[in-house]
Amino acid sequence: QHFEDLLLEEDNPETRFLLGMSYGELEQYDRMDDAFLGLLADPEYKERIMEYMVYQDNPDVLVDYMFRSQLPEFDQRMTFSQFWLYHDSPLEAAEELEEAFALRREPEILTSAVILYAQCGKTAKARRLFRQLMALDVPSQDPELYAGLSLEALEVLEYGEKTCRGFVRTILARTGHSPEAVLCCAQFCLNHVFSDMAYELLQNQPEDLESALSAQWSELKTRACLQAEFYQEAYHCLKANPAPQDRLYRKNLAIASYCTGRSREALTESLAILPDGIGAIIAFLVYDERGEQEKAADVIRQMRRALAKEEPIEDLSNFIGFLEEIAGKTAA
Repeated sequence: QHFEDLLLEEDNPETRFLLGMSYGELEQYDRMDDAFLGLLADPEYKERIMEYMVYQDNPDVLVDYMFRSQLPEFDQRMTFSQFWLYHDSPLEAAEELEEAFALRREPEILTSAVILYAQCGKTAKARRLFRQLMALDVPSQDPELYAGLSLEALEVLEYGEKTCRGFVRTILARTGHSPEAVLCCAQFCLNHVFSDMAYELLQNQPEDLESALSAQWSELKTRACLQAEFYQEAYHCLKANPAPQDRLYRKNLAIASYCTGRSREALTESLAILPDGIGAIIAFLVYDERGEQEKAADVIRQMRRALAKEEPIEDLSNFIGFLEEIAGKTAA
């Protein structure tokens, strides 16, 4: 009623759009049509109307408006995929995306279809489409996009380790081992604990990398060294790229320092991040090795106080497991 009153004062397209949505919510579709149909000639309102239709429960109304809007077939497929996703029908959405890909061979569309089919348990179908994705032309201007999409699809396909490693190498080869693609692949390897492969990929950092990529490269190489237990190299990586205000940096430095016999530095860094499970383990161990049992016990007390205050504690389960392990070995 409010929007109807406004229209009596001034015919305004935004008011008509809001009026149409109001009637749509009331399922008074004839009145909704009266408000919307005059707006379909405007590209902006046409897009907004179609977006609104996606979230309605009546697919017949959506079909009607796609016909009235003269949407090309590709746009119809993409619109229907959004409709089915919103209405918790991922299999239908995947089928629409597969049809859309046949019309416009864009890797983003195919990746979404692969992921949806995999999530619906259609693994064989998802894997067939993934092989199509691997055969697409790589955009020369954006190899990182192709690598990221391929790895995102690979993530859901439940291949074994050997097959995953093979696909990672294929992706690298197809992207010409561009630094951006190498970083994407290294991140994937670290997430799956292929530490040897991640270390191999990051062994030789290209010269003249822009600062953001260089920082990312150093961070991932440090993680690869820690996963592979190359602690000396991890320590030197960290010291070459200092970030003393970063909590994760200090945790990694504490680990690398302790594992390379740099107890003083390990203690400094571990105390700086408390309360923290890994930090508490390292601080306890250093104090215990020094024979400073009271200080070691104080680390436990500090963690208990943090728990009592319900402070967030990273890696808490690691610390509890550590305490359970030493409980059987020492009265302290």
